[in-house]
Amino acid sequence: MNISHNGLGELVTTFETDGEQLTAGTLIKLSSGRAVAASEGDGFTGVAADNSRNSKIAVQVGGYVKVQYTGNAGFGRQFVVAKTADSIEFCDASTENAVPVKVISVDSDKHIAGILI
Repeated sequence: MNISHNGLGELVTTFETDGEQLTAGTLIKLSSGRAVAASEGDGFTGVAADNSRNSKIAVQVGGYVKVQYTGNAGFGRQFVVAKTADSIEFCDASTENAVPVKVISVDSDKHIAGILI
């Protein structure tokens, strides 16, 4: 039997973009009011669930997602920041803009972590 966490606690909502073309898998942050933008080097609100269209984008703000990572991936409650627009970096809780997540799967060969946001 294969194990799958896809869809676990998934929560998706729609936001406006700042006109930036965003793609599925991009780490997203609130940029102003109701708008979002790609997150790099800081905290994030969610992960783009689809490509943006007409200045709107579906963003997964809760549940299980797979993301590329750098650093030492542990399991359970961890802290991360957006390293690039499509990867996270594990960090200390004291790191500025650190986001708490629960890590429930790690593929250390491919550097992909399955996290609950």
